[in-house]
Amino acid sequence: MYETVKLQPGILTLTFVAPEGEAADAIIRPIVPAASRHAVTLMFEPGNLSGALTEPGEFCVIRCGQPAVLGIEISTPRADGRPRGGIDLTYLSQRGPDPAPDTRLGADYVVHLSGYGDRAARFGAWVEGDTPDLAIGGLMLTPRSGRPRIMLQDPTSGQIAPPGMFLGSHGGFRPLSELRMWIEEPDGRNRLSVEADFAEAGRVRAAGTMVSLHGAGPGDRLLRLNMALTPLTNGAAATPAGPARRNDRIRIFRKT
Repeated sequence: MYETVKLQPGILTLTFVAPEGEAADAIIRPIVPAASRHAVTLMFEPGNLSGALTEPGEFCVIRCGQPAVLGIEISTPRADGRPRGGIDLTYLSQRGPDPAPDTRLGADYVVHLSGYGDRAARFGAWVEGDTPDLAIGGLMLTPRSGRPRIMLQDPTSGQIAPPGMFLGSHGGFRPLSELRMWIEEPDGRNRLSVEADFAEAGRVRAAGTMVSLHGAGPGDRLLRLNMALTPLTNGAAATPAGPARRNDRIRIFRKT
């Protein structure tokens, strides 16, 4: 079954909870509708690659930058019967809506350099800090009309960010050690061409409609980045992987 929940700007958690007095038997999957992708980012626990909650106590963190709607799909792994399980939706903090992205400089994307701040970049040009200790801790694609929608993911945390939202830490607390990006609904005309320099792994290159860049390990640091959106010459495209008030709580249960 599928339900929707209205969200207000803030940070909140979505937790799988078992029905009282019964064993849980459900798969709970948060789904960001297309109309809310500009405002909502989901971050799952390390190791959760499915984007679903399957056991009581499992959770994901939600960042909501604008009033939005979140879909909740609750299903059962059994062929017969109804799911037994529910969610606890808890606001950890609330704030005003995000400001509109600043596109006055014509930047294609913005990186956040740990200990320094934001730096705008254009496709096809390298972006880096002034010194080697300024690693890239955050990344945001600038929303552009008439351009393919490019999604970003940090495989280490599971966070996914659409254009207009920062991936990673905008405060620069943890440099990126891995990076995944893909063209949503590729039309066969464009591909991503990405180069990155890591402190330990050195230079890594990848191209396609979905690309992944990996450092030497979780402790590696992304130092330089060069992204480009280039036309496909053979017309072949790879298939991308698909992915209130303070302390308000919303509980939804479905059981037999």
